[in-house]
Amino acid sequence: PVTESDLASLEAAFGASLPPLFRAYLTYQCLLMTDFGIVRLPETPSDEPLEDMLGYTRVFTEEDYWRAHGYVPFADDGNDGGPICFDTKRPDAQGDYPIMFVDHERAQKIDYVGEQWWNSFAELLDVLENDMLSYEE
Repeated sequence: PVTESDLASLEAAFGASLPPLFRAYLTYQCLLMTDFGIVRLPETPSDEPLEDMLGYTRVFTEEDYWRAHGYVPFADDGNDGGPICFDTKRPDAQGDYPIMFVDHERAQKIDYVGEQWWNSFAELLDVLENDMLSYEE
């Protein structure tokens, strides 16, 4: 299981706190098959629950673009266009952030800011839930 210490280490690497709902997502339980079509959230397998997130920390620390914009990558676009990120420079009152899509090819240009797709992680989860429920009809 993911511990509070694990989350603190991630937050230290990113230089920002993670949204409360995303922290709950990471600590909930073993989550596999997290490809929802429009977005692939990180898997949290029981043997290496933070493996995906550690990959995102490497991207964040090795490439200036992410730090310059305060974008913390945490998922991937379903079309493999690029990462989905928290815009940590714009927190809301609940500690959540706007969710940005960053085209990985355009991220080489420091003036490229990506596109805001959702207002928060909570809104992203609502969109995913509504999308899944639409298959029941």
